[in-house]
Amino acid sequence: RWNTPGSPIIYTSEHYSTTLLEKLVHGSGRLPPNQHYIEVTIPRGLSYEVFSQPSLPGWDTMPATVSKGFGETWCLDRRSVILLVPSVVARLDCNVLIN
Repeated sequence: RWNTPGSPIIYTSEHYSTTLLEKLVHGSGRLPPNQHYIEVTIPRGLSYEVFSQPSLPGWDTMPATVSKGFGETWCLDRRSVILLVPSVVARLDCNVLIN
């Protein structure tokens, strides 16, 4: 939803449960066998940006042209190391993009 092949980023989530839900919705509806996870600790002082939903109408529509444009610009401009974006499938939780 937030990037194109020309702007590779790492996707993760604030919570393990959100990550699993994203995998179920955007995958085949089944979790891969032998599911694993890693914890990422982000050092203090790294730059981050919090996406503001009202500032970008249509970010959650399909096709994801609006969100991909925003994410690609964020990635290529290197505005911050981390971008916090809402999860489309769990609106109260955030996904974390790492540039």
